[in-house]
Amino acid sequence: MTSTSPSSPGKIPVRIDPDLADLISGFLDKRRQDLADYLDRIEIAYEQPD
Repeated sequence: MTSTSPSSPGKIPVRIDPDLADLISGFLDKRRQDLADYLDRIEIAYEQPD
């Protein structure tokens, strides 16, 4: 279950399974790279003439 706290808007507290904790950093790094790749592709798509 996730919830937001009025004292920290924009942040969502989560509980991490201790068995998965070591994997979280690598997973998030890959998702950040995915987002950067998507943004690059969108930019290229808008630069190409019709």
